[in-house]
Amino acid sequence: MLASIPVRALLEFYLNDKKVFVKNPDPTESLISYLRRSGLTGTKLGCSEGGCGSCTVVVSHYDYLDKKINHLTVNACLAPLVSMNGKHVITVEGLGNTQNPHPVQEKIANFHGSQCGFCTPGIVMSLYALLRNNPSATDHDIEESFDGNLCRCTGYRPILDGAKKFLVNKKPCKASCSEEGYCKSKNATERCSHSSGDGDDIEDIKVHPDLEEREIVLEFPKVLLNEYENGRLATPDAFYFDGGKTKWFQPSNLDQMLDIMHQFPNAKVINGNTEVGIEVRFKSLEYPILILPSNINELKTFKMEENGVSFGGCMTIAKFQKNLLDICDIKKSNLKRHQIRGFEALLENIRWFAGNQIRNVAAIAGNIVTASPISDLNPIFVAMGAVLTVQSKENGLRKISMEEFFIGYRKTALLPSEIVISIFVPYTREFEYIKAYKQAKRKDDDIAIVNASLRFNLERETEGYFIETASFAYGGMAPMTIRYRYINDLADFKFFRPMSAIKSVTGRFWSPEVIPSIQEALLADMPMSATTPGGQVEFRKTLAYSFMEKFGLYISHEISQLDKSCSINRPLNERLLSSLKDIERDISKGSQSFEQHSGSDVVGKSTVHLSALKQVTGEAVYTDDIPKLHNELYAIVVGSTEAHANIISVDYSEALEVEGVVDYISWKDIPNFDIKMDLNDKHNPNIIGPVFKDEELFATKTVHFVGQMIGMIIAHDERTARYASKKVKVTYEKLPTIFTIEEAIDKKSFFPYPRELANGNFSSMKSAKKNDDRPLSLATKFVSGKIRMSAQEHFYLETNVSLVVPKKEDGEIEVFASSQHPSECQHLVAHVLGVLSNKVTVRVKRMGGGFGGKETRAAFLTCGMAVAARKHGVPVRCMLSREDDMVMSGYRHPFLGDYKCGFTEEGKLISLECDVKNIFLFIC
Repeated sequence: MLASIPVRALLEFYLNDKKVFVKNPDPTESLISYLRRSGLTGTKLGCSEGGCGSCTVVVSHYDYLDKKINHLTVNACLAPLVSMNGKHVITVEGLGNTQNPHPVQEKIANFHGSQCGFCTPGIVMSLYALLRNNPSATDHDIEESFDGNLCRCTGYRPILDGAKKFLVNKKPCKASCSEEGYCKSKNATERCSHSSGDGDDIEDIKVHPDLEEREIVLEFPKVLLNEYENGRLATPDAFYFDGGKTKWFQPSNLDQMLDIMHQFPNAKVINGNTEVGIEVRFKSLEYPILILPSNINELKTFKMEENGVSFGGCMTIAKFQKNLLDICDIKKSNLKRHQIRGFEALLENIRWFAGNQIRNVAAIAGNIVTASPISDLNPIFVAMGAVLTVQSKENGLRKISMEEFFIGYRKTALLPSEIVISIFVPYTREFEYIKAYKQAKRKDDDIAIVNASLRFNLERETEGYFIETASFAYGGMAPMTIRYRYINDLADFKFFRPMSAIKSVTGRFWSPEVIPSIQEALLADMPMSATTPGGQVEFRKTLAYSFMEKFGLYISHEISQLDKSCSINRPLNERLLSSLKDIERDISKGSQSFEQHSGSDVVGKSTVHLSALKQVTGEAVYTDDIPKLHNELYAIVVGSTEAHANIISVDYSEALEVEGVVDYISWKDIPNFDIKMDLNDKHNPNIIGPVFKDEELFATKTVHFVGQMIGMIIAHDERTARYASKKVKVTYEKLPTIFTIEEAIDKKSFFPYPRELANGNFSSMKSAKKNDDRPLSLATKFVSGKIRMSAQEHFYLETNVSLVVPKKEDGEIEVFASSQHPSECQHLVAHVLGVLSNKVTVRVKRMGGGFGGKETRAAFLTCGMAVAARKHGVPVRCMLSREDDMVMSGYRHPFLGDYKCGFTEEGKLISLECDVKNIFLFIC
């Protein structure tokens, strides 16, 4: 059957209502790469891993199973271009322009919803998708629609102000149920989406007239829709693209899928490319065979059975979430309240699972098979006793319990060529209780530090509630999702087996006293040392401990509510009860108060800034939006992987052999530089710096921080340069490192530039004696101590980027840079190249955020690129990847201060002495 799948040389899809063709598409090219090289630069690249939302586009496609068109937000940085076959892609440029903006664009601009504007196109597309799918969206829906979009400078209040203008005749809900999180007025299990108070229900919200006027412009192309409903696309089409190194298969049925896997047992199956896309970009992994099974109906089924529910492996997380909502609506599903406890646990965790853009394309099976040790869903599946159905041509159908599925870090029990067909999730029984917990650094769209799913199945007897079975699964505590062995034996065949890890457990009936024994056993069995990847060992153990504590309180509360006569489980007091309630963020509220002047003077008026409409329509040009120039090359930095080390050797020979690589640039290519030059020589062109020239542009003999620039790979395109940069081999001799301010003080490692600020009667620091209190002589009371401020990432959405263009006359250089200090950039480029400053022109039109991170460090990238541009006489471009930018730019520095404050009996401040130290910190 594999031979019947034809190779296709032409990719066809619609882009902003126009049909486009791509000949011999590269299966590894992302959608954003194609859009930007096609001139649609409104779609921005912020992180390349689906975390910031600046690359958001809307993809409309025909769902063969549901027989309808779906309009979904998608991260263009992860979506493969070839996956767009037969779909309609809408970018921010497709909605409108500055002369005729779409209402969504207009509202965001007029309500000051953009500042730097780099994130704005993605925010516009997320709001557009929401209103297209749900014109009667509530304020809660609007806020949830942005959970995959970050904004770093505007703030969300003006964005929400503009977005919520699409709410018409909105009245608050009578039920006052927003605190509990479920809508009583609709008697459904959906999370409440309107404010508490008196008024009518959600049905009173009408469609904003602005939307009705423009929506028809971007309907799914009628010609394409006719082909799906009545033409050549009425049934899924099977084909593959041959990109040379990589083949992309898109089967139309399960038999074809199994045939492909039989022939290529190590093929990579993708659905949303949310994992593989990151592996390819950041780990430089290569997959010669890729398979997209999204059109196979057999893998997207949803079936409610007698003992549970079966979900197809290719069902997206968003569709999974919708089905769970239907299941948990007991009036719709006809289930009993106790049967849905496990599904409620899944539903609760999915709320915090990535952002909408990821949930729209990521599949259940993909999340399971990825075998991440911090998966949000796998611990719940394990604790619930879910069962996978897998299949291959060699082994046919077989069942695998989720409890036995994970066998190591990123390793599963799947045999070669096997795929996940479905997962069966059982209903919970009457006295079966299950909860899921997750702790991350932030609530929304963040990976877990530790997560857990904890389950007790109790049996009601005369003496009380007997623990029949128990299952506790944890993520983030080992290289894989684990289910502790001693916990499995807590209650086997209606009695506790005497095991050393739980010998303190003496009873066989449930009581709150069971929990401490389990906690003690848990901590004793956590296989985590001080060097465990991810660190925070004690914190993670504490989280595991606290999850168990909360679970015990939950069971006690449930039993006390169910059985008032049960003396073992007394009702919880308010303090303990509060721990069972999740912390819910209210609907955002904000206001701005100012006087609006009526005169002609612009001062005092709320005026939309000049670039607002350009930013919301994607017309605002940032540095990397400048069209590619003739003969332009791309640079990728080769940075140090050691914090402090001597460079023994740099071998770039293998990198130069990669097709498309032009050169390796290092200190050897700096004009007029000699390795014998003194590092303190102010004329040394390899020594630069913002205030004092004390740092090497290209490291020569020693590196002082991770990310320090050793060299650059120059190639014809970014992908080639990035791939080749991984092949540069640097050999180091490690040297002692200093990581903290205390270490630096102890080892007397100071910069020779102390600063003193004195005002009033203070003696000079240099002349003052130790413990001299004369500056505080007027004070009668004293307070002293330490204060610490931690380091902080700058985290602008547009990373450092430059385009350096050499001119033909007099050694002139033109620089387009995302820099907060263009004059310094000019000075340092001139210094490195050995030309007068008036020969260097630096242009900065706009930046996608800076926050100080582009004040000084931007010059290092630009100067290195200037060396390459001068050597080869062609333009050189570079936009740092998110991880390279964070490593190279360092932090806002941490500070440690010793203070002594003097004041009078009346509390009048007399004096303050501070000895403040900071560490010049890079990621080490």
